[in-house]
Order: sequence, then structure tokens, then C-alpha cells
Amino acid sequence: MKQRLAFLLVIIWMLFIFVWSHQTGPESSETSGKIIRFLSALGIGITSRTELILHHFIRKVAHFFEYFILSLLLFNYLRELMEGKGLYLWPISISFLYACSDEIHQIYVPGRVGSWKDVVIDTAGASAAMLLVFAYRSLRNHRKPNHKVMDSTKSESL
Repeated sequence: MKQRLAFLLVIIWMLFIFVWSHQTGPESSETSGKIIRFLSALGIGITSRTELILHHFIRKVAHFFEYFILSLLLFNYLRELMEGKGLYLWPISISFLYACSDEIHQIYVPGRVGSWKDVVIDTAGASAAMLLVFAYRSLRNHRKPNHKVMDSTKSESL
């Protein structure tokens, strides 16, 4: 049951990415614009130049975190099925392939274009997630107490 739920979460997230990617150019820009308007409402001074930079930044950060989360969900699903280095490489590889298909999909959406730069950002997000998981698991495994018992038959010499 747990395995099915993990797989279902992967599929739901992939559908989420697909739906967001299927937004037309103006719809996608409007989503970024809402975030900029929210920041402006908080009292953050946003000039027209800053708005252009923020718009681009928000879109790229969204790419990064969409695939960061996808990689985590894939890891959660795959950890019950495999061990070793593949456990970290498969989520990155699957995320990369999905990012490629996503950019191809965007070529056919009005007002959108496919970008290899976005594939790189997506893959970086997936890789960052696996790097953090690897670091966390390594630290957790090394923090387990490692008590050395001194052999009483050996005497210490000064």
C-alpha cells in the first residue's frame, strides 16, 4: 500500500508539472506576475527593470523546485525497490528525461518555447535533491554511536 501511494504521488506531481507547462505564454506570465504583485504589496519596491529580472528569476526557481520535488518523490518510491548508487542516479535520470519531454511539450503550447537551459535547471534541481538526501543519509548513518571497547589484556604504556 505504501509503495502504491509513493507511486501515485510521483504520477500526481508529474501531472502537476504537465498542467503548469501546458499554460499558454500569457497565462504563465500572469502566474509570475501574481507573485511580483504580492511582493510589491508587501512594500518591496519593484521598478520595471527589477520586475523583468524578478519575472525571469521566479520562473527559473519554479523550474528548479518542481524537479527538486519530483526527484524526492521518485527517491521515496524507488528506495523500496533498490539500493546502492542507482537509488540516487535513477531519480535524477528520470527527472532529466521528464524535463526533456516537458520542454518538447512546450514547443506545441501557444506562446511557449522549449529550452535546453530549462532542462539544465530542472536537472540541477533533481541533482540538488539527491545530493541533500545522500548527505542526510550519510550523516545519519555516521552519527550512530561507535563504541570502542578497550581490550583489558593490553596495558597502556606511557
